[in-house]
Amino acid sequence: MPSNMEPSTKYHHTTMAIWKQEFETFSTDFIHTIQAFCRIHYRNDCEQDCHLGYIIHTKHKRTFIFGETLCRWLSLRYDDPCELQELRTLNGKIIKQVDYGLDFFVILTTDGCVYLASSDPYWETDRQLKWIDTGSNHIEQIACGHEHLLLLRSDQRLMAMGWNGLGQTTGTAEHSHRSLVYTGLENVKKIACGWAHSLALTYTGRVYSWGLNESGRLGLNDEINRNTPNLIEFECDEQSYQIKDFVAGAAHTLFLMENGTVYGCGWNDNGELGSPDFDQYELSPIRLPIENVKAIATGWSYRFTIAFTNDHQCYVWGELGQDTMGTIRLYHPTKIIPNLLSSSSSWSFSAISSLYFNPPLTFGWCQRYTMNKLKVKQPNFNNKYSQQRIECDPEHDYVNMMVKRFSITSDHSLTFP
Repeated sequence: MPSNMEPSTKYHHTTMAIWKQEFETFSTDFIHTIQAFCRIHYRNDCEQDCHLGYIIHTKHKRTFIFGETLCRWLSLRYDDPCELQELRTLNGKIIKQVDYGLDFFVILTTDGCVYLASSDPYWETDRQLKWIDTGSNHIEQIACGHEHLLLLRSDQRLMAMGWNGLGQTTGTAEHSHRSLVYTGLENVKKIACGWAHSLALTYTGRVYSWGLNESGRLGLNDEINRNTPNLIEFECDEQSYQIKDFVAGAAHTLFLMENGTVYGCGWNDNGELGSPDFDQYELSPIRLPIENVKAIATGWSYRFTIAFTNDHQCYVWGELGQDTMGTIRLYHPTKIIPNLLSSSSSWSFSAISSLYFNPPLTFGWCQRYTMNKLKVKQPNFNNKYSQQRIECDPEHDYVNMMVKRFSITSDHSLTFP
């Protein structure tokens, strides 16, 4: 991978082995052509994981849809549940980013064009892949929430579309599905969406939030919704206040600083903020009990966080998948040590999610690893998994839990069945 790649970006690179069960109906030849893919999924209001299908891009610049729901959104035939359908509109284009919300997904190509598909009639897609008119400016980044979409233009102005009942796209209109809304923010570097709130970081190093503010997820020291961007203040010295990244979950927001510290605000009842010593929710960003962090990830409909550190460790906390005893909740950052691979970069956000979710989650556009990027021999794609083993930090009491798809041994390690 290129040396100038952002640290968080490389953790979207994953091996194909964890996707064996999902892609087992594909031919070996097709699997070898896969360049990147995204699983369209979310957790609904009933706390159930909804898996809608996959968007798959090949090295031949062809894009395919896999899954009955996504095919229905695009009027594509789905007679055989194992059949791939091609999005010919995107032939020859390279996909830069994929994101999605409730009943819609958005594709951004490297030439700055944006396409949207949905089952929601408000988007007026007519069950086709709809090109979004963004004017003369190309789009550099996209981010989706539950029912809204942010679009960062090449002139660094931030636009929005979708539902606005809680102020998540800015302004007073109830919604804007036909045209872009200017948020008023310029000089924007990075964007993110939670369930119904929005975030933007400027090149001057300031981060703004707006939308739903229940439980303080906007970090503005109150629970008042906002329909305009508001500057978030941090209780730390100026040297520490250099934001590297931020992510937004269903009801919480986390901020990764350049010095490796992490701050969070919003809901904490499921361990979202990484400590049972915090309140049920925090109205302003509070420093989390973890340091030396390099990359973080969560999802707009989820209540957990994955973090990789500079010393090649991985931590998870919050509400994870289900096991036979119910929902797994980790109320503090809990260390997972993947010792199968000789390089921690071979572990991705998706690989860690596979420990708790089946199928694994993706966190945007998931690039695949080629075999020569791994320093260990990978099992044949058509064979069963070889036994793999990870260790967990014995100082934490969560080793007494039964974790989905694993058994716990006497030396406080987790073993694949």
